[in-house]
Amino acid sequence: LKYSGKERFAIKLTGPPRVIFLNKIFDKPYFIDIVRDPRAVISSFLSFEPWKKMGLNKPHWINSLNKEDEFLWKNNYKSSSIALAALEFRSIYKQTRNEIEQTNSNKRYMRIRYEDFVKNPSIIISGILKHCELKPSNNIVNYISKKEYSNKNDKYKKILNKEEIKIIEEICTD
Repeated sequence: LKYSGKERFAIKLTGPPRVIFLNKIFDKPYFIDIVRDPRAVISSFLSFEPWKKMGLNKPHWINSLNKEDEFLWKNNYKSSSIALAALEFRSIYKQTRNEIEQTNSNKRYMRIRYEDFVKNPSIIISGILKHCELKPSNNIVNYISKKEYSNKNDKYKKILNKEEIKIIEEICTD
């Protein structure tokens, strides 16, 4: 912040949460969690070239699976890449919730559904600014109004087969 000359720092992170870490290095950070249909996220993971290059047959994050999840993946789902991605997705989501609760960040945490953002980006962004105690910005409103947003949550139906969708739905029932 000192070198940027800005009052606030914003970053987009994917994968495991860093809530505990960010709470240690920043004074009362705000967290905006954009949640999306797991089927859409997982199909995107598995289509993403860097993800494929790392291999789809092993966990992508250290300690992302507990022993129960690892047993489930190897035995019930025969080490399926779909099941692994779903188990990691579920684990990361649970870790995020746990870290928010551990750090008492609930008041500085905001969950947004991807579908809601796509439907009303200006309203959602206004809510984010208010939540983060930032003033409304014409620059942001103008930027958002020039973009086209579309809900791509159904794209997974063209990528995944019925059995793969069923596996994700079983694992990510919550």
